[in-house]
Amino acid sequence: MTKSELELRVQELEKELQKANKYEEVKKRNDQLVQQVYDKNKEVKQIKEELKQQQEKFSKVNTTYNQLASIFDEYIKSYNDAIETQKLFLRNNLRSQELMNSKIKKFNGSDKGGTK
Repeated sequence: MTKSELELRVQELEKELQKANKYEEVKKRNDQLVQQVYDKNKEVKQIKEELKQQQEKFSKVNTTYNQLASIFDEYIKSYNDAIETQKLFLRNNLRSQELMNSKIKKFNGSDKGGTK
C-alpha cells in the first residue's frame, strides 16, 4: 500500500471510530433514558399503590362514619319514642287527676248538699 492509500485507510478508520464513538454515546444516552422510564414507571406504581391504600382507608372511615350515623339516627328515634311515651303517661296522669278531682268535687258537693 502506498502512503496515500494508507492515509485514506486511516481516514476511513477514523471515521468509523467516530461513528463507533457516536454509537456508544447514543447507546449510553438510550440506556439512561430507558432507566429513567423504568424509574418513572416504578414511581407511578408506588403512587398507585399509595392511592389504593388511601382509598381503602377512606372506605373504612366512610363505612365507620355511616355506621356511627346510623347508630345516632337510632338513638334519636329511641329518644323521640321515649318522649312520646312520657307524653302519653303525662296525658294519662293528667286525665286521671282530672277525673279524680271531678269525683272528689262531686263527692264533696253531694256531701255538702246532703248535710244542708
